[in-house]
Amino acid sequence: MQEPAHEPGERCRASREPRVPRTGRCSRQAGLATPELVDLLDVALLSPILRCTGITHTTDGRVIDYARIHYRGDRFTYAVALRAD
Repeated sequence: MQEPAHEPGERCRASREPRVPRTGRCSRQAGLATPELVDLLDVALLSPILRCTGITHTTDGRVIDYARIHYRGDRFTYAVALRAD
């Protein structure tokens, strides 16, 4: 997955032109809590976590949204509803 053009924590420059979402990608990966995440998630080192990364692009390929989220493994539920037409 392509990383954003700016550094983590840096704000994107404001733009007056509309940025319409066109494409997006989302990934989820099981992992273990790193020393950096231990305090943030209030878990023990190497506890199971879920990493979610998402990125949204405009029609011209500019990144307008980037998210990297970590969930505690003991507090995450994944549910899907299916419907056949």
